[in-house]
Amino acid sequence: MDELKELKERCSKINSLLDKLDERLAQGELSEAKYKELAEKYRAEADSLKNQIAEKELLQDVGLKAEEKEEPIVKYPDEEPEKPVFKEGGVKYCSNCGALIDERAEICPKCGVRVSEPPVSRISIIPEKKSVALAAVLSFFIPGLGQMYCGKTARGVGILVLSILMFLFFGFTAGSAGAASSAPVVPFLMWILVYIWNIYDAYKLAGKINRGEAY
Repeated sequence: MDELKELKERCSKINSLLDKLDERLAQGELSEAKYKELAEKYRAEADSLKNQIAEKELLQDVGLKAEEKEEPIVKYPDEEPEKPVFKEGGVKYCSNCGALIDERAEICPKCGVRVSEPPVSRISIIPEKKSVALAAVLSFFIPGLGQMYCGKTARGVGILVLSILMFLFFGFTAGSAGAASSAPVVPFLMWILVYIWNIYDAYKLAGKINRGEAY
């Protein structure tokens, strides 16, 4: 009688655990994968206990005793508590292990697999619009200033320094050559070409930034 009573108590306890699992699943506190794993384990033990109870009750009814055999009593601890979920951000299931995690999580804290890509800040990659006309006008008055306006400070400074050096070279050549000499013509033409290219470059650079082709 004591053994039959013990079996019934164990069976009742397992049924209570199964009911508890159903409640936790319905409340979203337990993942489907974890629920399936625990439920299958408990149901298998419950079926085994029911068979033993039915056998012992039948033998008791006919006045016989079952062959005594030592069976280890399997004690199942309560399932491990799930890690707390941040309800304010909503929840989702990990695509790899099925664990219930914060919907804002990029990496599952249980299995370590990335479940979503980090958000991309469009503010950091979309440049501010530049006026192509203003860039060209600035470079018309001061070579390299249009490039600086477009955010290319080093490029603008380089063009400015190059223009100054070429202008000084032209002035030096013109001062050292005679009035009828054509020596200053070549430096002057080179300076004019760099000056015109500087305006065109500032215009094109502002256009590329507006189209997202340059940053």
